[in-house]
Amino acid sequence: LFRAQPVRSFSTSPSFLWKVLHQVVPQQIPVTEPFPGVPEIKEIDNIKPSKDITTLTNGVRVVSENSSSQVSSAGVFVQSGSSHEAADVRGSSHFLQHLGFHSTHTQSHFKIVRDLERIGSATCVQPSRDNIIYTTECLRKYLPETFAILADTFINPA
Repeated sequence: LFRAQPVRSFSTSPSFLWKVLHQVVPQQIPVTEPFPGVPEIKEIDNIKPSKDITTLTNGVRVVSENSSSQVSSAGVFVQSGSSHEAADVRGSSHFLQHLGFHSTHTQSHFKIVRDLERIGSATCVQPSRDNIIYTTECLRKYLPETFAILADTFINPA
C-alpha cells in the first residue's frame, strides 16, 4: 500500500522563485560558443545561382537555375491566359485552374494528393492574363517524383 507523503509548503516570494529557477536553469551560453549537444552546422559554399535556358526539339523552353537551397521549385508556364481566350470560351483559363493537379488518365485524384502529401510537396495553379502557371515546391531530393506528377498532370489531364 501507498503511504501518504506530507505536503511541503513552498514560499512564493520572488526571491525564492528566483533562487529555484537559477538552480535549475544553467548559465546562459554566449552566442559565440556552440550549444552543448547540438551538432555544428556545416557552412554551405556560396553558390552563385546560374540560369540556363534550353529549347527542346519540340519548341518547349526550359529555364533552370541551380542554387544551394534544399527546396526546389518546378513550374510549367502555358501561354493560354485570359488574353488568349476567344469570346465564346471566356473563363476557360479560370476553369482550368480548378482542374490542375486533379485526376489524370494514369492516376486518380486521391493517388496524386496522397503521393504529394507523402513527400511534403506544395502545388499551385494560377491563371493570369497571359499564362496558366502550374507550380510545385518540395525538398530537393523529392524533385524527380514531384516533377513526374507535375508532368503527368500537364500531359495527361483527365
